Amino acid sequence: MLADMGLLLMAFFALMVAQSQNQTSAVRVAPAEKLAEIIVPKDAESLIAHLRVSRIPFEPLDLTTPQDLPDDEVPTPQATVAALNKDAVEDLRHALIEQIPARNFSVERAGDSVVVSLGAVGNFPAGSADLDTSAQRTIQSIAEIIGDVKSEIAIEGHADSSPMVSARYKDNWELAGARAVAVLRELSRSPQLAGSSLRAVSFGDRRPAIVSADPKERERNRRVEIRIRPI
Repeated sequence: MLADMGLLLMAFFALMVAQSQNQTSAVRVAPAEKLAEIIVPKDAESLIAHLRVSRIPFEPLDLTTPQDLPDDEVPTPQATVAALNKDAVEDLRHALIEQIPARNFSVERAGDSVVVSLGAVGNFPAGSADLDTSAQRTIQSIAEIIGDVKSEIAIEGHADSSPMVSARYKDNWELAGARAVAVLRELSRSPQLAGSSLRAVSFGDRRPAIVSADPKERERNRRVEIRIRPI
């Protein structure tokens, strides 16, 4: 099939050459002995038969995908985007680590995002969504740092599986959600952050940081995470 396609293409180009020669004959006439050497059948079927008899060598077209680079060296769109964002994520992580006190806060990288975690212990009174004064100051420092970075910001509230005892909140879902909203409101006080870039969500006890029967260790599950993804 490829051979027939090649013959058809050669027939087409030969006919085009013949037509071009006919159109230019009024301007330049080739010598008679040269014209005698040119034998071009007038129709495609005759030309194909002529080419087959002449046994003109034909190399099939290479229709395979070029492999100029090894598979592991061909850049993909995802890899390109990751490379562009890598420095921004790392720079943001280092800036936050330098400005945020280690006590009751932590900063980690998670893929293309930086996650700042506020432990409930030390930042919120037990069973309350009211931020401690020192926590408010720290969140304002966070807002100043991330305000200069175009990013998507999600505030996630988390709780542990201990039964909820509170007259204000029905369960851990509500308490975790209220704490996430409290952090969102504190961040939104900064004029550097657009309100449309912030959102809050509660995961309750569905995404624990640690699974343990030790009440002290389970405290790590009571937290609010600020997830910042540069865009």
